[in-house]
Amino acid sequence: VHLVDLDTEAGQRAGLPAVRVEPERAEEVVALLNRTHAGKHLFAPYSEERLGARLGRTPEYGWQNWWGIEGKAGGLMAVAGLLDMGRWWRLTRRVKASGEETTSSAATVLDFGYAEGGQQQMVDLLHHLLGVAASWGRDHLSICLDPEESLYPLLPAAARVGVNFRFFASGIAVPSAQEIGRFYLDPAYL
Repeated sequence: VHLVDLDTEAGQRAGLPAVRVEPERAEEVVALLNRTHAGKHLFAPYSEERLGARLGRTPEYGWQNWWGIEGKAGGLMAVAGLLDMGRWWRLTRRVKASGEETTSSAATVLDFGYAEGGQQQMVDLLHHLLGVAASWGRDHLSICLDPEESLYPLLPAAARVGVNFRFFASGIAVPSAQEIGRFYLDPAYL
């Protein structure tokens, strides 16, 4: 699983039709989350109650942090919950050769889902969330994605893998992607 970073300056687009998602749409949100991550190792399907419990853990991550893109019929095609991780931590990177250091902060997509065929709407929503992250003063937007995710090839060209998580012991041959299937990694636990 990759923790993918999208630069807030390079990826913003104006005029995207994102909407705030309200609690009354919890059933739609749950359906999109479960559809997107069904069958992935480590993913526990949501119910409305489980999603409500997740959003009740901290005041910094609730319905006020959810956006979506609607389809022509008004139903949600893509949804995401965004947490301002930059409120609490900064990442400092140092180039060994030169000693040059850079410090950055991120907003993180904690939950996301999209309808069948809704990958482009999800990418549009990520572009909207880049603007939200920038308005919070963040340098990048982070999202955990399995490289086999159908959304992956549609990410902006400037996307970079910040962290590559591997779930295998050293010295043991890594099985093929077909042998192991796809993983879900909840960024709330990183």
